[in-house]
Amino acid sequence: MKIIHSFENFKIEKEADNKLGFLLTNPLGDFLWFGTAGPASRFQGWFVSSEAKPYRIIENIALVDATGAEISAFSEIENNLFGVSRKSVAGRETFFLPRNCHSLVYKTDSKNKVRLTLDVKEIYESKELGRNYEIGLEKGVLIVKFNQDNEPAVYVAIKSDGACPNDQTIRSVGRGFEEKKEWILRKYDYDKERNSPPFEKWVYRAIDLNASKMVFAAAFGKEAAVNEAKEVFENSAQYKAETRRAGLKPPKSEQEAAYFLAQNSLTGLVAIRDGLGGVRAGLPWFFQFWGRDEAISLKALAGLNENLAKEILLSRLEEIRQDGRLPSFRGSLMIGADAAGWLFKRAADFIDLKIVNKEEIKKVAFYLEKTIDGLLKFYTQDDFDINGPRETWMDSNYDNDFREGARIEIQALRLNMYKLARRLTGKEKYQVLEATLAQRVREKFLKLPLLADGLEDWTVRPNIFIAYYVYPELLKAKEWEECFDGALEKLWLDWGGLATIDKNHPLFCSAHTGEFPKSYHRGDSWFWLNNLAAIALYRVNSKKYRSYIEKILGASENIILRRGALGHLAELSSAQEPRAQGCPTMAWSGAMYIEAVEEIK
Repeated sequence: MKIIHSFENFKIEKEADNKLGFLLTNPLGDFLWFGTAGPASRFQGWFVSSEAKPYRIIENIALVDATGAEISAFSEIENNLFGVSRKSVAGRETFFLPRNCHSLVYKTDSKNKVRLTLDVKEIYESKELGRNYEIGLEKGVLIVKFNQDNEPAVYVAIKSDGACPNDQTIRSVGRGFEEKKEWILRKYDYDKERNSPPFEKWVYRAIDLNASKMVFAAAFGKEAAVNEAKEVFENSAQYKAETRRAGLKPPKSEQEAAYFLAQNSLTGLVAIRDGLGGVRAGLPWFFQFWGRDEAISLKALAGLNENLAKEILLSRLEEIRQDGRLPSFRGSLMIGADAAGWLFKRAADFIDLKIVNKEEIKKVAFYLEKTIDGLLKFYTQDDFDINGPRETWMDSNYDNDFREGARIEIQALRLNMYKLARRLTGKEKYQVLEATLAQRVREKFLKLPLLADGLEDWTVRPNIFIAYYVYPELLKAKEWEECFDGALEKLWLDWGGLATIDKNHPLFCSAHTGEFPKSYHRGDSWFWLNNLAAIALYRVNSKKYRSYIEKILGASENIILRRGALGHLAELSSAQEPRAQGCPTMAWSGAMYIEAVEEIK
């Protein structure tokens, strides 16, 4: 398959395998994810967001050949940032999502038979019974009404350039469409590969339409859906122009293109909820504003939208609980041991970058002292920051591997908070707390060439790179270098990544196991951490670690340009070979790649 990334006065063309896809977003929280080999996942399709929850609306859109079969083989896919096109024997299809409408615009290069398959449901809903679709017409607009049990009805309006009668009676085949009204059992190979059941689902093959341009709009009210479909159809050129990302400098090389696409991807993960912007952790299944992921992404976001990044940071400070922890995301009962620490790391960055003013710095100081008070009261033991099972970023469990207790990156985050509190308040007590904890960590965690992953846990993991990034004062430069050498010996993957556990450890798993957590934090290589490690290696000894740094950046570039969801950096890869696996697009993956490129290149 040919891959094309098309920019202003610059184009990249490559050959790749067929395990690709494309993913489009808009600021309302909607997204479109299709593969290039037909429907492969119950998380693919067109999703519309309502009250921060994505609803799957369209399961598939496909051209139909002369035999009545859906075309699922494509020879070319082109990404032009604001939209995507794909080419098959039947012609070229293009897709884009308007910025501020719950709509999808679909075009073909000539009038073709297009098959629409629906699966209206909340993203994680799995109920099969009680689903009912009704198809009707109103003044040239096709309307599909969906009901299930006592839930509110969902309306899908379809405005096309195909011939449709201007009344509410569907008269005959040949007037621009044909009702199918067929329930089909779709088997999802991608979900099976990810160990993510169910691997099949009954979906509704609704309509075949003869058209070259269609606009789909979804809403809980019929009138809203119909009006939006008509509005977007009539003004699609204007909506398309508005969709182009503003403020991004077009690239002139492949390296610049990957960086540009990462910026575009991160910008596309910003969504507005309750009048406030936030960063979706990843799509499709991490659609919430995860505190840890968002905080890590804020420095890169600040380079793209300084005011938004600052607004997010200052608002999240208000969500820190009395015990000093942040919920994993708003409304979640889960907490992260590191989210608040990352927030204050970014606060320190913003102060250094002069992004925040004096009054905003006072706000940071107030919440910082409040947070430290809570952490000292509830999560401190023998000077160390103590976390519970599955509260660090390595939050999966396999074979009782929980990472509870005192963990190296959590101590670094606490140390950075003490340092920032001393800087902002001038209070001596924070200097004492910082010096005491730093000495305790050196005494209990450091045994050159190893820096322990946890108190009395000498398992080699890449979290020491986080510790350096957050609080480099913990060790001397030569000590860091010695520790990095020891870690690279145990973790380095020749394709340009770091394993999440010593390759000789009994729990190491070289192949990604999907939702079965065997490999997740016990082998899989995470792109956000790889790029953070590249920054750490560069700062400690750029000349010595040059080949490692180049391979890390090259691996991310390869994924963005040629693998997975085109133009996005995936969550992770198997240790054994570079692949786009896990979530197709992750904010912190792209954000740390952006940071690394800006500092290193």
